[in-house]
Amino acid sequence: MPELWCYLHFPNLLLDSLLQQPSSALDPALPCALVDTEHRLLQLNARARQAGLTPGSGLASAAALCHELQLQPYDHAAETTLLQQLALCLYQHCADLAPDPPQGLWLRPGPMLQLYQGFSPWWQQLQQSVAPIAASLNFATAQSAAAARLLARQGYNQCTAEPEQSWPALRQLPLSVAGLPDQLAESLRRLGLKQLGQLLDLPRAELSRRFGPTLLHYLQQLQGEQPLALTPLRPQSHFSATLELWYEISDSPLLLAPANRLLRQLQQYLIERDLLAYQLQLVLTDREKQQQQLSFSSVAGEQQSSAWQQLLGLKLDSLKLKAPVISLELSLLHAGPRYADQKSLFAEHSARYSPAALLSLLRARLGEHAVQQPVLANHLVPEQANQLAPVQQSIPGKGSGAGQSLSAAQTPNAALATALLPSGWRPRLLHSTAQPLQSAPRALIGPQRLSCNWWQPQSVHRDYYVAQLASGQWAWLYQDLRQPGCWYQQGWFC
Repeated sequence: MPELWCYLHFPNLLLDSLLQQPSSALDPALPCALVDTEHRLLQLNARARQAGLTPGSGLASAAALCHELQLQPYDHAAETTLLQQLALCLYQHCADLAPDPPQGLWLRPGPMLQLYQGFSPWWQQLQQSVAPIAASLNFATAQSAAAARLLARQGYNQCTAEPEQSWPALRQLPLSVAGLPDQLAESLRRLGLKQLGQLLDLPRAELSRRFGPTLLHYLQQLQGEQPLALTPLRPQSHFSATLELWYEISDSPLLLAPANRLLRQLQQYLIERDLLAYQLQLVLTDREKQQQQLSFSSVAGEQQSSAWQQLLGLKLDSLKLKAPVISLELSLLHAGPRYADQKSLFAEHSARYSPAALLSLLRARLGEHAVQQPVLANHLVPEQANQLAPVQQSIPGKGSGAGQSLSAAQTPNAALATALLPSGWRPRLLHSTAQPLQSAPRALIGPQRLSCNWWQPQSVHRDYYVAQLASGQWAWLYQDLRQPGCWYQQGWFC
């Protein structure tokens, strides 16, 4: 059974992408075109073709035919990047995929047909994935990669599970579009050969002796007898996407619209791998090639682009640009596996924001160091064992940082300090600084001695008591053994 190859050709890939951008300088309702460095038209939209313009025309003739023509310079690197993004999107439908920069993709659907239960369901899924990205598409299937590319570039636009059906159409193609070297094509034309089928009918030995091995290798690749050298797609192990802006942006909030395109690509990356993103980095490059780095994070992790868009919007509102921005680069710094949300079965009303989402919004608005939480420090002295530290996102499988929240497991010294007192002897409320005792207590329970830091000038030697004051309140007191008679209140039992 002959092998099945499919080729997708996107003749207007870059122009289609520009016209789909809400912030694009091109108006889809008017004739639009991309021009190369030699001032020739390369890609045209439907309005430009209706005005009589054709690819390869010069700017002078184009301006004479259409006064409303909108022009943008063609960027080969940008179109190649778009093709790579499209290939990654289609990778979920076909693992045997090879890009043909800057406008083509090879696919070998054979191994996927059993999963999709036939060629037609597979092809429908592929078309649905391509439609939102590229409006212009030519395609073909054939028994070799070279034949599929040749047919697709000529607008064959037929895909079937039987590659032999495309062979008559391949034989009828003119030699002028076969992609042969100019000198070789001219020699064949002088022999009176006009169609590819006439060339295929000639003896191979005679062709090889007269025209050399180049023509022989071409015919072998066309008929599938010799494989075409392809570079298969290798999905990236980490996410990083770049967007070149077609005009400079000087107001930082306006960067949110183009950055949302990168966030949607990130969402697709996370969904395909069932991950949550915890920290992102956006690099802004200005016209002087200087960069500004903007990091923003989520405490609980997010997968949807809408959540990250809200966090990025808060960051951009307070950002001051050093110079107008011409490109954006979004990178995923930290990610982790996604777990199912735990929701109450009997909750009548759900909060607008979860605690983790609210913390993320506050961090984005006020700054990461402005939102703090109490953590346990590695210290025996009560007023130093509890400290405030910036909120850290909890990534599954990673450490939680230098300090742990009070709900987390205690550090060794903190656990030892708790063990010094029986159950119930640690007050719920501690003073940040011990207060001098103002009145004599009614009753004392204790003492328990705490002696530490003897190797430092500020050593601690205390006797702790649980005491009931004259007001009836229960307090935690200690006597400083270095200053006999000096009593202090450490906290309240409540």
